[in-house]
Amino acid sequence: GAMVSAPLNKAAMRMAGYHYEGQTQIIGEMTGSQNYGMMQLLGNIRTLMYTTHMSLEDACKKVTYEGILKKIHLANEGMKFFPIKNPLIAVSALNPHCGEGGLFGRQEIDAIEPAIKAAQGEGINVIGPIPADTIYVKAKEGAYDLVISLYHDQSNMAIKLLGFGSVVTLLAGVPV
Repeated sequence: GAMVSAPLNKAAMRMAGYHYEGQTQIIGEMTGSQNYGMMQLLGNIRTLMYTTHMSLEDACKKVTYEGILKKIHLANEGMKFFPIKNPLIAVSALNPHCGEGGLFGRQEIDAIEPAIKAAQGEGINVIGPIPADTIYVKAKEGAYDLVISLYHDQSNMAIKLLGFGSVVTLLAGVPV
């Protein structure tokens, strides 16, 4: 019914020949899952990471329309485990001020916004992009049922600041 794992030293794991970002990728591959991810729970706050253990530079490069849409689908599926009708999913911005119309980056314009619009067209209750510096304040207040963070520390800084040691991690998209 559950699995518990200890933290992994990613450098040691890679030196041993295992080139995974972490446990999520190991379990995803072992189960043959195609769309999986790490969800974190802290009280009424739920988050799903778009990217996990990689450099910020690589995380930025990984933001694509297809990838964002795939994570929105995963988030929507993952929320079926909670007794919430029509959950509201909020997608975080990658760049400051949502890119400020392209001034601080184009990921919001070229990938994030179009993926959100496509998911809305499919009937998924999703909004965004929401500025990363306010999304978790609103999530804590109950404005969203799940936040999709675009990189590891965007999620972890907020979650661990609010409840270090009290966070529960779930894997979405793997067989139960």
